[in-house]
Amino acid sequence: MYLLIDCGNTKDKVAFVNGTEVVKSFVYDSLSVGDLKKILNNVEINKSIYCSVKNNKNINDYLNKKFNNIELTYKTKTKIKNNYYSKKTLGADRIALVSGAKEIYPDFNVLVIDMGSCITYDYINSKHEYFGGMISPGYDLRLKSLKDKTSIVFSDKELKSIDLDIISQNSEQCVYSGVYFGILNEIQGVVGLYNQKINKLKIILTGGNYSYFGDHLKFSHIFDEHLIFKGLSSILKTNES
Repeated sequence: MYLLIDCGNTKDKVAFVNGTEVVKSFVYDSLSVGDLKKILNNVEINKSIYCSVKNNKNINDYLNKKFNNIELTYKTKTKIKNNYYSKKTLGADRIALVSGAKEIYPDFNVLVIDMGSCITYDYINSKHEYFGGMISPGYDLRLKSLKDKTSIVFSDKELKSIDLDIISQNSEQCVYSGVYFGILNEIQGVVGLYNQKINKLKIILTGGNYSYFGDHLKFSHIFDEHLIFKGLSSILKTNES
């Protein structure tokens, strides 16, 4: 059994993987060593991998002592040829995502769109060469900036309970609609630009905010909520040889 950990900007995710199957997964606002000890009780782990955009030394130290652990960095052995210019600045999560994409589409050009705190666009070609992509603010970051920097009074309503319209008639609704349709049209536009530039492109979407937008995206794609875990599992297997 593999233990896979992905610590992101806003959520931390943990999964037990057996072969290619995600046996169980957990989501935390902030993962602690105590949380790990609880879920690892009576679970036999052969190897672990830790992927983080933050610096949680306690988690990494615990894994190093407890298991045969890998901390994913730009130096970690993968199946990917990394052509990113500033490799030291490349988030480990983006390495894991494109590694997962190649498990699904090994012989195709692939665009991975991760709809989390930020929206990341990562391109990897059919030869497993990774070149980079783009990063833009995600839904929560856009909404927070407008809440913090304007005098508009906001309620505590969730996005799905707001009536979205391109002609909104109160200020709160205008903001929600602007953020929503801004993201929707950004993604549509970026995919259009990629399709103009790259032939035979496969598109994979992932991330917690996909559920808000997925039904309204008008291009061929698949959604994989466990894409990062597929990538981390692939990297662990690569480092066994």
